Amino acid sequence: MIPFKGRNRLRQYLPNKPKRWGFKVIARCCSRTGFTHDFTLYEGKAPELAQGESVGYQPADFVILLCKSLPQQWNYIIYFDNWFNFPELQLRLKQYGFHSVHSEQTDCEVVN
Repeated sequence: MIPFKGRNRLRQYLPNKPKRWGFKVIARCCSRTGFTHDFTLYEGKAPELAQGESVGYQPADFVILLCKSLPQQWNYIIYFDNWFNFPELQLRLKQYGFHSVHSEQTDCEVVN
C-alpha cells in the first residue's frame, strides 16, 4: 500500500491496514534481494488477460499477469501468500513451467 489521501480513482480503502487509504500495488520481487522486477496497480477489478489465461480468481490472475514477462520452462519458483493461494493457480503455473510455493509453508525444498 502506498499511502495517499488525495482524490484519485485508483485509491483504495483497506480498513485493516496501518495506512488505510492509498494505492494498492501488486509486485513481483526477487526473494533474495527484494528488488522489484515488475508491478501493477490494483484498479478494483481483475487484470485483462488473453482468452484462456484467466484462472477465474482475481488475485490469481494478477500472478499470471506478473509472470507473463518471465521466460517459461526455466524452473523459476514463485512464492506468494494466502491472498494468491489457489490450486488452480498452482496448476496453471506448472503448465507454464514455474514451481510455486505458498510462503507460509515451512521446510520447503528448492528445485533447481
